[in-house]
Amino acid sequence: MIRRLVIYGVTILLLLSLLFLALSHLPLFTISQVQVKIDGPLKHVPSEISNRLSTLVGQGIFRVSLRGTKKQIEQVPIVSSLVLTRTLPSTIKATIAFIDSPVFIQSENGERSYLVDGRTLVPIESSDADLWTDHLLSIEVPLEYALLMERYGTDSVFDSVMALTHGLSGESSLITRIKYDNNSSNSFGKMVLDLPSLHAQLWVREPVDPKHVQTALYWIEQDRKEDLSFLSSSIQRYDLYKEALVRR
Repeated sequence: MIRRLVIYGVTILLLLSLLFLALSHLPLFTISQVQVKIDGPLKHVPSEISNRLSTLVGQGIFRVSLRGTKKQIEQVPIVSSLVLTRTLPSTIKATIAFIDSPVFIQSENGERSYLVDGRTLVPIESSDADLWTDHLLSIEVPLEYALLMERYGTDSVFDSVMALTHGLSGESSLITRIKYDNNSSNSFGKMVLDLPSLHAQLWVREPVDPKHVQTALYWIEQDRKEDLSFLSSSIQRYDLYKEALVRR
């Protein structure tokens, strides 16, 4: 009796295996699309990730290793998490989250682009830069400084620059570019905020908090409104210190 049950069990297992093998090769169960949902503010999938996910198309939905694909893609530094599921007969659904970078960093020549994970600079494809600058303020730094931070991580001074920049995200319509140079006569470096709508620049000369900068931006707006001819003049520079806002 037991022997007969074992034979039946093995037979059923073999039949199921043959059925699975047959189904896995049917065109009906060939992956035709990968639907991606992004968990976060990003509106489109970065090219590096979309290229990897697109390799699933054309494979059998039962034969592809979702665990292997998940492990491979989660090794990409910008990816925080990935969930892959099968939807029969021919769809893979992906839910992906990316690292929560406070700012976007780019070298002055546009050659290198980065996100920030903790104190680590994570290189990204420059062709994907617009995906991130759509919702993150960008800091432009000299190429040498970018490469130095890529190798050794950010220092405490640049951490304060990033914190200040992140705190100004609500002013993104006014601030179009932020440049930072660590080579300066003071320990803070030089942080320059471009304000093209006001035909002005704000130079942050020492560490301050975001509210301090927001107050300075308010007074710069008021000052420029009083100068009705500012659009025909040269760019006005303002220097911000902890205790003063100076018009140069």
